[in-house]
Amino acid sequence: MNPMLALRQYQKIGSQAQTSEASPHRLVQMLME
Repeated sequence: MNPMLALRQYQKIGSQAQTSEASPHRLVQMLME
């Protein structure tokens, strides 16, 4: 498996997990990152 692809998938899962429990303020912060 391509390491960069695995990293992207991991980051995608991580961001999905954060958005499911993030406050509206945190969601805006994440968009700005």
